[in-house]
Order: sequence, then C-alpha cells, then structure tokens
Amino acid sequence: MGRGFDDNLDASAGRKRLGLRHDAVAVAVLGALAALLVGPSLFATPMTHDSFWIDYVWAKQFSAELARGQIYPRWLPESFSGLGAPVFYFYPPLAFYAVALFDLAGAPTYAALLIAFGVFFFLSGWGGYLLFRGEGKRPLLGAAFLVVAPYHLTDFYLRGALAESAAIALLPFLALGLRVLRNERRWLGTAIAYAMLIMTHLPMALLASIFLIVPAFALFREARRPLAMAVVTGIGLAAIYLIPALALASFRDEAQLYIEARLIPGYWGLIGAHWNDQFVVISHLLVAGIALPAALLWLNERDGRLLYCLAICAFALVLVPFFWSLPLVAKVQFPFRILPFAELALAAYLARSTLDSRLLLLALLPALTMSWLVSHLPTARPVTLAELDRVMPDVAEFLPPNTINHDLEVSDYPDFRQGRVPPPTREGGVLLDPVFYFPIWSCGDRDPATSQLARPAGCTPVRIRNPAELWGLAISIATLLMLLGHSLRRRLRRQETWLRAA
Repeated sequence: MGRGFDDNLDASAGRKRLGLRHDAVAVAVLGALAALLVGPSLFATPMTHDSFWIDYVWAKQFSAELARGQIYPRWLPESFSGLGAPVFYFYPPLAFYAVALFDLAGAPTYAALLIAFGVFFFLSGWGGYLLFRGEGKRPLLGAAFLVVAPYHLTDFYLRGALAESAAIALLPFLALGLRVLRNERRWLGTAIAYAMLIMTHLPMALLASIFLIVPAFALFREARRPLAMAVVTGIGLAAIYLIPALALASFRDEAQLYIEARLIPGYWGLIGAHWNDQFVVISHLLVAGIALPAALLWLNERDGRLLYCLAICAFALVLVPFFWSLPLVAKVQFPFRILPFAELALAAYLARSTLDSRLLLLALLPALTMSWLVSHLPTARPVTLAELDRVMPDVAEFLPPNTINHDLEVSDYPDFRQGRVPPPTREGGVLLDPVFYFPIWSCGDRDPATSQLARPAGCTPVRIRNPAELWGLAISIATLLMLLGHSLRRRLRRQETWLRAA
C-alpha cells in the first residue's frame, strides 16, 4: 500500500516537472517571437504613421504626469501646443501604464512604446497557451499563431494601435476566465479580465461583450448568476474610467470621431467597397487570410470554432444586415476590429486539431502570407519625434466642441496658439488663460470665440476633481471592497469546513 502511494507521488511529481518544462519552452518560444517582431523596430527610423504619433505624444505626457505624482493622469497639459487636452477622461489608460513602466525605468519614450508592444505580443501568446493548455495536443501552436496572426501584426506595423494591441492580449485571459466560470463557478477572474478590457480599449470591450459574454449567457445555463456577477463587478471596477467618460462627453468634440466617411463602419463593407482606399483593400485581404484557412479546415472537420471564425469574418465584411448600424456598435467605427475574435477561434482550433502538422501549416498559408505582407509594407514617416516634442499635436475629438471643422493631419498641423497666446483680452475684467476649457478648473467658463478658459480677474484657476471623477472613484472603491469582503467570506468558510473535518 505504501509502495502504491509512493508511486502515485512520483507520477504526480513527474507530470508536474514535465508541465513546467513545457511551460518554460512556451515562454521561450513566445518571448522569442515577440522579440523578433518588435526588436528590429528599435533600431530603425522611428515610426510616426497612423496612431504611432498619437501613442508617442500621449505616452510621453502620461509618464511625465505620473512622475509628478498624478496616480491617474487624465489631463495632458502639453497637447495642442500647450493648450491641453482631456484625453484620459475619455480614453482608457491601462495600456499607457504599461508604457510608463518602461519609460520611468529609464527607456526613452519611443523605445518604451515599442517594448510595450512586445510585451502585449508575448501576453497574447501566453494567455492563449494558458487557455489551450490541457484542452488539446498543440497548445503552443495555437498560442504562437495568436502572436503572429495577421490582424494582430497589422495593429503594430500598419496602425500603431497600442491600446487595441493590449486589448487583443487580454482576450485569451477573458476566454480563460469564462471557461473557469463555467466549470467551477468561480467568476473573479472573468470580472478582472473584463474590467481590464474596458480600461484598455472600449470598442474591443463592446465587441467582447457581444461575441464572448452574450454567447456565454446563452450557453452557460447553470452559471448565469456568477457570469452576471462577473459582468457587474467588471463594470464596477472600471467605473473610475467609465463614469467620467460618459458624463463629460458633451465637453469634447465627439462628432470628430465620425466626420470622415472612412470612420463609419459601412465604408468598409464588401458590398460597395471603396477599392481606391488602400487600407480597404488590405482589410479585405486580412479577412480572406483568416477566412480561407478556416474554410479549408472546415471542409475536413466540422468544428464549431471554425464556424465561429467564419461567422466573425462575415461580420467583418459587413455582410450581416443592420448589425453595424446598432446604436453602440456603430461607434466601433472599423468593422475589421472584430478580426481578433476570428483569430482566437482559429487558434483554438489549431490547439485542439489532430490533423497532421504539415496539413495545418499548409492550410494556414494564406494567414501567414498576410502576416508577412503587413510586416513588410512600406509606411510613411510624416513627422519626426523632435517635431512631435516641439508641437505636441493631438486628435480633434479632444478639442472643445466646434473648435475646428475638420480632422487633423499631423503633417499639416494647425497652430492652436495663434490668436490665443498671448491671450486676447475681454471686456468686463474677464481674463483668458492660455488653456482650453474643460470642467475641471476651480473657476471660469468657456470663451465662445477661442474655446479657452475665461475667468474673473480675481481668481487663479487650479485643476480640481470633477464630480464625475469622484463618483467613478467611489463606485470602483466600493466594488473593490465588495470583492475583498467576498474573498474573506470564502476563506473563512473554507477554514470552517477544514476545522469541522478535522
């Protein structure tokens, strides 16, 4: 009997050592892939196309405000040539904390930005590995595909979409939390992953709610209550960001988000596509690169993950009537943002598939070809980092309403200080400060002609917390205290059960 017990212990220890070796191999492979994708960019001419210049300007100021003691920087004082912008009252901050971690550790801001992208690449793969481990024979293959998936690379090489790249890294962790919730009724992991997704990228959080959370409600009949708890708790934890973003929307020029035709989802649809737009062509090729492998594999094996992948591709091509016209969904802007869900489904299939590896790689050829293509397409460098440091441009949706009637191009950036600094005078003892108005100043109001802060001569304005900030903070703290109380009760119950058994 003793011998059998020892044998079981030895077998368990052996499996644990084997699992640790597999995990170490996964970390090495995924880390090497992430370094290979991002490393060369550290030594090339800095990328400032698309969202890269925005990432740089925001990250530089975000880190500087953290260094000054602002735990949650919201107002960026250097934006718009020093007139300031309320960026992080509306934009989720989590990805920029990651950049600040490396920035404040001594890396230049641009290098810190690239390192953060590399970390997100690695985390997407590691989250996938944890999700697929124990669920199939090839978890590392599925995880590696998530790292090099074509849309994931597009977010880096072509779009510079820092926050969306971070959100993609969170999707496998949300899926893992949902699986644990279904199997064990433990909902804390789902709540934390959902909150982090909201605090990282709101369009991706909305899509995750529709294409992961809603299906889970339909399928998890015995676990709907803990799932509802997870969703409500996640929203409560993210209230510190959500409440100000919703309550203060009228104080920014939100119409700028939809001022161009290409910012409307219908612009990107397969029917009536604008083929003269290079990125429309690229977005359709991305869909094809993901849909073709799924279709080819579906012919061999009728797997639900492949069907889900193909359905997501249909949504990306705007082939599902009315969906992209729904009130909140229309604000996603770009339907191709849904592609990470198709890539996750295809990766989940790869991890579980029993097909020969050579057949899988052959089927994946369209996707891998697109991954290679987007990482090698030439991109413009519209501005230098030195010019960004001098002007600190920002995007039009963070201006006060009706300040400008067109979108901003960084290559032709207007001088917002012209006619404002030195500030023009106003009659009646009213002074104009050289900052844009936002309801965070201790006194004053918006000047209709310049959008600056107009204040009485006897008042010195300082930044204060808006009531929406305080409400958001209070709700998040209350949710956190509720979680701590819930955790403490569970621990006490376990101890009580153990004492009774003893």
